[in-house]
Amino acid sequence: MMKRTPGTSPESRFQIAVGILLVVVLIVAVPCIAGLLSRPQQATSHSVGLFERDPNGVWNRVHRCLLVRTSADSKEYGDETLDPLLWRETKHLLTGDSHRLALNCLDEFLRTHAEQQVRDPVRRAIFLRDLWAVFDWSARDGGNYELERRELQVRLAEVLRRVAPAAAELAALPDNYEAAIKAKAFAADYDPANPHTPFLPPDLFDPHGAWVCFTLRGYGPVASQHVGAFGARSRFLVFMRLPGGRAATLAYLRTLWGFPEPLAINGFANRKVPQFPAGTMFAFARQMNLFDASGKLVSTPVTESLQIRVYHRVTTGPGAENAHNGPSSGDQDSFEFRFARRALVAGRLGLVEIGREETEFRVFGAQGRDEFEASSSHPQVEILQSCSGGCHGGSGIHSVQSREPLVRMREHGAADVLDDAHFGPVYWETEEALGAKQGRYDWGLLNGYWKAKQP
Repeated sequence: MMKRTPGTSPESRFQIAVGILLVVVLIVAVPCIAGLLSRPQQATSHSVGLFERDPNGVWNRVHRCLLVRTSADSKEYGDETLDPLLWRETKHLLTGDSHRLALNCLDEFLRTHAEQQVRDPVRRAIFLRDLWAVFDWSARDGGNYELERRELQVRLAEVLRRVAPAAAELAALPDNYEAAIKAKAFAADYDPANPHTPFLPPDLFDPHGAWVCFTLRGYGPVASQHVGAFGARSRFLVFMRLPGGRAATLAYLRTLWGFPEPLAINGFANRKVPQFPAGTMFAFARQMNLFDASGKLVSTPVTESLQIRVYHRVTTGPGAENAHNGPSSGDQDSFEFRFARRALVAGRLGLVEIGREETEFRVFGAQGRDEFEASSSHPQVEILQSCSGGCHGGSGIHSVQSREPLVRMREHGAADVLDDAHFGPVYWETEEALGAKQGRYDWGLLNGYWKAKQP
């Protein structure tokens, strides 16, 4: 019988093989693990980036560090919000790690000439839009963090200059509203039997259609508060449609123009003001303004948001004209649509409806406190209720904040321009919004940075 040598039993040979295998695994795995740990943290919300396919591409990282906010419970917000979650009292991007990260990302973008990496005009336009809003925010309410603001602004100004598309590219941007109409993505009209079904009117922008667009024709934007609040980076169009169509709408407007009394008496709505009938609708469209590679301000065909209010009844009587919690607070059915960045850059339908229970942090009309930095944050508001249940909650015409400009239209001969196909309301509101931007401090500041870069 053969004598066994110590350490050569089957059990020993198995243990030796396992040990060798573990050593090999460790030799191969350790560099891989180290490589993974050394990579930038992967984006958690999307596996594919908005501007570059790699979610950690410099375009995506710049956008995220400037636009995305993180709450105390580690939830991220701002990736697809309509406007940056930045307020008057915000310290984010101006102090600490967020400031250093923003400067580093922008420096990397400039140092590597990353503007050459993305040539698609739609992506460049959205990137430009969002960073422009951050620049304008940084130019507000100076006096604190002046050095940090300048450090941010000088970098943002140069990135904005480099990524601005050519004029022809901006003119060719997709009309996402028209695309939604052609795709029949939504119902074409309001259905009283299904009052929560979203709809997009195909003839909203028809200059001779049922919807009448308002303008003061050279005397400032009709929706001046909205234009000002968003830095004149958008044009805002106000449309009205009575049940009888365009003729009935114009007839009502003439009645309103002929009303001899003031709209309000001692701060209270005048109940004698002529009311429009039930079934009247208002639409409020916000469309993107940008500037091209030469620095010229232009309006684009991209609809950023559309609000529609349908007055299924018009309550009258004591208190009905009150904006908040009056007897008329349930008179309206509200709808809203917003542009979707990812769908738009992917060539898909770039306009989506807002759900009835969707919420957001209030930016327009907010008091200036930062909801992510305050010791106690306010709850998010329901988007569809934030307008009809607030500023626009009065009875009929008293819920229309632009009712005073509507009456003033008679002073400026607006009755004629409403039917002008060549220089109609959309043209004038575009001119007013672009003119308002040209007169703003933030636009002058941005141009000042550009001029300082010239040899």
